[in-house]
Amino acid sequence: MIEENKSKCSVCKNEFVKKKSNQVCCSKQCNNKIQKQKQKSIIEPRECKTCNKLFTPKKGKNTKYCCALCGHKKWLSVNKDEFSEYRKEVYKKKKEKNPELLRDEARFRMTKRVYGLTKEQYYIMLSNQNNRCKICNKILDPASKFTHIDHCHQTSKVRGILCGSCNNGLGMFKDNIQNLYSAINYLQQNA
Repeated sequence: MIEENKSKCSVCKNEFVKKKSNQVCCSKQCNNKIQKQKQKSIIEPRECKTCNKLFTPKKGKNTKYCCALCGHKKWLSVNKDEFSEYRKEVYKKKKEKNPELLRDEARFRMTKRVYGLTKEQYYIMLSNQNNRCKICNKILDPASKFTHIDHCHQTSKVRGILCGSCNNGLGMFKDNIQNLYSAINYLQQNA
């Protein structure tokens, strides 16, 4: 019975009698050495497996990635097809449930990306214009595809919200004030 419980210490290599089945050290000193080695290996800086940036993991965390985003990127690179199918399923369910909301979300994602204008800012701007076109004073439907955000093509600064006709008209005149004055003179002379 005593022979079966004999083992070699993983630190000092001395033989000892196990008191517990999972015991790997002969003494508290050897056990403390193992614990210190584990803590030291956890805290040492390492290279992120995704971005190759050096980072120090948080105490008690044995991770390969410097942040959750790097871990997510790695998972995506391995599971690209699976994730693509998942995204298609989610989109399909959203579209079936509420297609108008999905269109609205897509529109404001584009508005934010192109003009830097959030949904809230858009509605505040429209409210300040009394829900009317800034040029012809036509009542605008905020959800309509015929309501346009007008912006300067040189500075990308948003000027206001227009109806489709006024926005197209400015576009046809290439936002050139002199061309617009010429058009006004032409209309006045030939009225």
